[in-house]
Amino acid sequence: MRVYGGGGLPVDNEWDIPVLDEERCAGMMAMPVTPWGTKNVQVVRGGTWHFYTWDDKFEGLWKKPDKVPEGEPFGCVEVNFSIDPDGPAAVALYQIYRKRWLSRYWQSRGINIIVDLNVPQRFERLNLLGVPRGWSAYATRGSWDLEKLLHQYGLAQEHSGRSNPLFWVYAGGEQVRALAQANRWLYCDTYRGPLVYKGRYRADGSKG
Repeated sequence: MRVYGGGGLPVDNEWDIPVLDEERCAGMMAMPVTPWGTKNVQVVRGGTWHFYTWDDKFEGLWKKPDKVPEGEPFGCVEVNFSIDPDGPAAVALYQIYRKRWLSRYWQSRGINIIVDLNVPQRFERLNLLGVPRGWSAYATRGSWDLEKLLHQYGLAQEHSGRSNPLFWVYAGGEQVRALAQANRWLYCDTYRGPLVYKGRYRADGSKG
C-alpha cells in the first residue's frame, strides 16, 4: 500500500486507483434512499444517496466533491459514471478512477460506501480495482437482462467471500423486484413512490 501524491489517498495498484477504507463499508442501507439531483442536500439529512441517474446531474461533483458531505448522509452508492461497452478501456479506467476517488474521499469525511457494479461486463474486473477483498456491500441498476443481475451478484459473492453480501438493486420493474425477493436482495425504485420503511437494513436484508 502506498499514497498517491496527486490525491493523497492510499493506492495498491499500478493505475493509482484509490483503495476503499474497509472500516467505511456500508453494513446496512440507511433510509431514505434518494437519487442525487432530485432534492437539496440540506433538506435530506442522513439516509443514502445514489447516482443511478443522468451523468449531468452529478458530473459537477468531480470539481466540488464536498457537496455530498454537506448533507451528512449515512452512506452513498458509488457515482455511476457512464461507460461505453464498446469504448476504449483507457476511458473506462478513468471513469472507474473518478468514482473510486470520490468514494474514498467521502469515506474520509465519514460516509459509508456501497460499491457500484453497474458497468459493462468486459470492464467488471477493472471496476474492482481499489475494492478490498472481503468488501461486503454492492449495488447495481435493474436490467431486463436477469442473467446479468445474477452474474453481478455472483461477482459480489466471489469478491466478498460471502454467500449473502449486501446487494441492492435499483429499479427495473416487477421481474427484477421478484428476482430480488427470491434471492433476498434489497430492492427499491425511488421514482415509483416513497419508501415506507425509514430505518436501516442489515447486510442480510433484515430490518434493523
